[in-house]
Amino acid sequence: MYQVSGHYAYHHYMQDGYDDSGWGCAYRSLQTIVSWLRLQGYTDKSIPSHVEIQQVSIFISKIVFGEVIFGILTIYEMFEM
Repeated sequence: MYQVSGHYAYHHYMQDGYDDSGWGCAYRSLQTIVSWLRLQGYTDKSIPSHVEIQQVSIFISKIVFGEVIFGILTIYEMFEM
């Protein structure tokens, strides 16, 4: 078990007028982690919003999904007679 020391801003459900009760825990955890990085001086990036996190998640899933499909098609073409 590890303990983190330093200051951070706790981000919680329904904060910023955004209703994420019941599903937003991963988003809020990421926001809390970024706040810790900011307050320790590791970054000056702003805390990402739900929309920004979703946009990056969609972008990454398209890259991963695209690579998986490309790999499957390549393997299929190799064995196609």
